[in-house]
Amino acid sequence: LNKLYYVTYHHKNKNMINESKQKNIGIGFMKMYKIFIVISCISKMQVTQEQFCSFIESKLYNEIEQLQQFDKIDYCHIGLKTEKCERKFNQKNNFCTSWLLGIRFNEQIDKQMSEKFNEKVQKIKEELVNQFVFRYIGSKIEASSQLEIFGIKYNEIKNWYNFLLRI
Repeated sequence: LNKLYYVTYHHKNKNMINESKQKNIGIGFMKMYKIFIVISCISKMQVTQEQFCSFIESKLYNEIEQLQQFDKIDYCHIGLKTEKCERKFNQKNNFCTSWLLGIRFNEQIDKQMSEKFNEKVQKIKEELVNQFVFRYIGSKIEASSQLEIFGIKYNEIKNWYNFLLRI
């Protein structure tokens, strides 16, 4: 993971991820950030997952720009996209797309600021889901489709990444 520097958008197997790991461009993604957010789009049906997750991805970059407006964020960007679910969502019938977002704050944040940041992240989740529902109003949307956003600390990221390589 120390040598993962850019997003390759078609990670279909371990070999492609391993090839990406070997690229030696710039600073390692893990070393750039101490805080990470995983955004996972999960569905029971592949067709729904493709529709829902493609929509989420098309809107995600705009929402990240909004997140960067948070006054304590220095910068953030998506460093990995995968078609794997994190353990708690890795059920036999789930289709999943996950994005790993690295965040750098320009100063240490206190508990109050952390709560405001978490509220902002949850608002992004609500906004993405609402945009999808509004766009496809009148369409049949699978009720079990979901969008999960959760944080991972620097010391947890290696385990998350290694889990993805084992699947």
